[in-house]
Amino acid sequence: MMMNSDWMNVRAENMAKQIVNLNPTPDAAIREAFERVFLKQPTESDTESAMRFIGVKESAAEKSAAEKSWRNLFVDYCHVLINSNSFLHLE
Repeated sequence: MMMNSDWMNVRAENMAKQIVNLNPTPDAAIREAFERVFLKQPTESDTESAMRFIGVKESAAEKSAAEKSWRNLFVDYCHVLINSNSFLHLE
C-alpha cells in the first residue's frame, strides 16, 4: 500500500519539490532528505548510493547532463526513503 498508493506518491513528490527548492545541489538535497526521514546525517556510503540512484556521475562530462535530470529522479529517491524499513520500523 505504501509503495503504490497515490497518496504516498504525492507525499514523495511534495517532499522532493520542497527539498530541491531549498537545496539546489544534489548532495545538499540528498543530505536534507536523509536528515528529514531518518533524523541523522547520511554516511558517505549513503550519499554515494543516493548520487548513483539519482543519476549524478562523478565525471565532469557526465555531470552537466545529469544536473538537468537528477531532480526528476529525486522524487523516486524520496519515495524510497519514506518506504524504507528504517523509516517504517523502530529499531
